[in-house]
Amino acid sequence: MQPQQPVEHSPWPFRMALATVLVAITLVFFGGSVTTLNAGMAVDGWWIVERGRGDWFMWTFPIDQWLRDTGTFVEHTHRLFGSLVGFLSILTVLVAWKTRARGIALLGLLAVIGQGTIGGFRVLENSPDLAFLHGSVGQGVFALLVMVCVACSRSFQNAGIAAAASTQRVAASTQRVRTLAMITTLVIYTQIVVGAWLRHGESMAALLTHGLLVVAVIAAVLMLAKALKNEPETSPLRKLPRWLFTALVVQILLGVAAFFAVYMIVGRNPETIHAALMPTLHVMGGAALLACSASSWLWAHRLCQAGDRAQSAELAPAGGRA
Repeated sequence: MQPQQPVEHSPWPFRMALATVLVAITLVFFGGSVTTLNAGMAVDGWWIVERGRGDWFMWTFPIDQWLRDTGTFVEHTHRLFGSLVGFLSILTVLVAWKTRARGIALLGLLAVIGQGTIGGFRVLENSPDLAFLHGSVGQGVFALLVMVCVACSRSFQNAGIAAAASTQRVAASTQRVRTLAMITTLVIYTQIVVGAWLRHGESMAALLTHGLLVVAVIAAVLMLAKALKNEPETSPLRKLPRWLFTALVVQILLGVAAFFAVYMIVGRNPETIHAALMPTLHVMGGAALLACSASSWLWAHRLCQAGDRAQSAELAPAGGRA
C-alpha cells in the first residue's frame, strides 16, 4: 500500500470561511450588546424598518437615524453584520462546493439563515421567548462557522494521511478524544443556554445554575485537554489543548468581571456600550470556548474516519484472498 501524498486545495474556501468568522466575531459582540443594553426593539421592523415613520429597506436606513441613540446604533449594526455574515456564508458554500467541506459549509449557511429568521420574528412579534432562543442559538452558530473554517483548511483536508500512518493509535486514543470532545461541547452549550436564561430572565435560579455548571465545564475541558495532550507528537490534535486552556482561563476571568460589573458596579441596566462591555465580552468568551471544543470534536472525528478507511484498505486484500 503506497503512502498517500498531500493533495493541493484551493485556498479560497478557507479564506472565505475565515472572513465569515472574523465578521461573525463582530456580529456576536453587537448581538451580546443588544441583550445587555435591552435594545432588541430599538429599531421597529425587519426587512422594512420603522413602518409608518419612514418605511426604509433595512440596508437603506438613514445614517442620522442609525446614530440617533446607543440602542438604535447597536441593534441596526447587529443586523447589518448579520446580513454580511449571510452573504459571506453563501460565497463560502459556492467556493467550497467541489471540496469535502461543502456539506458543513452548507450546514453553516442554513444555520445562519435560521438564526437570522429567529431574530427577525423576534422583532416582528416582540417576543421575549424568541429573544431567548435567538441568544441561545447565536453562539452555537458561531461555533459552527468556526468548524466550517477548520474543515476548509488544507491541513484538515489532508488529515487522512497522518491517520493512515498510525491506524492502531487512531483507533485506541482518538476515538476517546472524539467522545470527550462531544461531551465537553454539550456541557459548554448547556452552560451557554443557562447563561441566556440568566441574561433574559435575570432569575436567582438561573444565576445559581450558571454558577454550578462552571464546575462541570472546567472539569470537562480539563479532561479533554489532557486527552488531547496524550495524542502522538505528529497528531494535529496536539495543537488544540493550548487553545482550549486559554479560552477557558479567559472565560473564567471574564465571568468574574461580568459578575462584579452586573451585580456590584454598573448594574443590570447599563446605558452605554462601555458599561455593557464585560457581560458582552463574557458572551463572546463562551462562543470562543464552544468553538474550541467543537473544533476538537471535528478534528478527532476526521482522524477517526480516516483511520477507519485506512484499516479497511489494509484488511481488504486479506479478505479477498480468503
